[in-house]
Amino acid sequence: MGRISIYGMAVAGLLAAVLFSGCRTGRYFLVEPIESQVLFANGDEWWYVDLEANPTTGYQWRAFTNSDQVTFAYDSYTPGRAESGVFGNPGVQRITIHTSPGFSEPATVTLKYMRVWSGEVAREVRFEFMHNSSAFTPWN
Repeated sequence: MGRISIYGMAVAGLLAAVLFSGCRTGRYFLVEPIESQVLFANGDEWWYVDLEANPTTGYQWRAFTNSDQVTFAYDSYTPGRAESGVFGNPGVQRITIHTSPGFSEPATVTLKYMRVWSGEVAREVRFEFMHNSSAFTPWN
């Protein structure tokens, strides 16, 4: 076996730090096929949910929660690519969810694809946020 250089050890240490850092900058996931899901979270995390949407139909995704430990920071819409002269193609609406630094209690987040003025709901997606200490791991 050859000797391990200091450079190699530094690269290995940096890689380990990145892999085990906890990914505090956010988590991206697409929820299109999922109607209900349990998510394990720590405090002060950002969750980005991308959903297909078409506001030209009057429908938008709206976020609701039963907890003051979960907030919605902002949302955005990115139009889909349209053929020349064609309008109304669906795009992607992003909902940003933030768990507060003191997040500890279970929280329900419901995303509704709805016409706000009429209350008509076309689709609903639900997340149950649980504190990460609730997750079963073999070393608990």
